[in-house]
Amino acid sequence: MKTGNVTKMKVKWVTPCEYQLSFINMIRNDTVTADGHKVVVEDKGHGLLNIDITTVAKDYYVFSAKEDSMDFRLRDTAWIYKIDLCSTNSVA
Repeated sequence: MKTGNVTKMKVKWVTPCEYQLSFINMIRNDTVTADGHKVVVEDKGHGLLNIDITTVAKDYYVFSAKEDSMDFRLRDTAWIYKIDLCSTNSVA
């Protein structure tokens, strides 16, 4: 589902197959303020998200993720797209 929301996170690489994400903010495209501005959700003490890359392929990688305060791990696939930032015909 495409919402147009944008999440900004800080990435810290720990090893070649492990990184940490820190939430900075999210710009919500689906919600506006009374004066028509997009809603910005700021960091309110989110924990670090620890990502372990478990499988790498040509156009995707499989990872598991765990936040320090959670007692479960999420496993998912991140698809990799090559984007030509100078072209108007880029795939996003």
